[in-house]
Amino acid sequence: MRFYIAFLLMVMSSVAVADSLCPGSGNLSLLSPELEMQVENLNAIVQASTKKEKLSKITIRHGAFGVGIGGGEFFAKSSEGKLVSLNIDVTVGLFGVTENIKESISLDKLIKGEKLKFQMEGGSRDVLVVEPQSGFSALGGIVKFKIWNGENYSSESMSIKKINGVFVAQKGGSKVVDLDIHMRGLSIANMYVGDYTISTK
Repeated sequence: MRFYIAFLLMVMSSVAVADSLCPGSGNLSLLSPELEMQVENLNAIVQASTKKEKLSKITIRHGAFGVGIGGGEFFAKSSEGKLVSLNIDVTVGLFGVTENIKESISLDKLIKGEKLKFQMEGGSRDVLVVEPQSGFSALGGIVKFKIWNGENYSSESMSIKKINGVFVAQKGGSKVVDLDIHMRGLSIANMYVGDYTISTK
């Protein structure tokens, strides 16, 4: 698998170099049909080798009565037993608008301390931020969930680690199964988290 990935990267790098020397010349469509097919096949192999690993269900509620308005997943993608990215994928229906929100951050950015952020389109700030802590690596580490409560961010620490060959999220030594977020606010721009529950087992 590493050979396939290395070959694909070599070809893509050659394309990028060609494009930098002569804009447009690095387009994959200018490769020979045979080589273009090999690149596409290798890309499919790399994609197939990436595994989705669910870290937690996400439930989203809104209003005084906590009516369910959507949900989704917080998950990792891994390849050859190592983290590739952290991801949030949720669908939310609010004020007559349904939105599918997909956010992803790659391992190299996580190692640099960059954050995975979540908000609805039109929101004035991120209502949920996943912040990697020092020492985060391809084998996981500690992350802080920072949740906007309308005045400031409250924080919850979790660890992402491999257990029995599978990446899981843990809090206090127990596996996280659901992050239940109760949103408040009369407009998307003013959304905040009134309260939340992290369920474990």
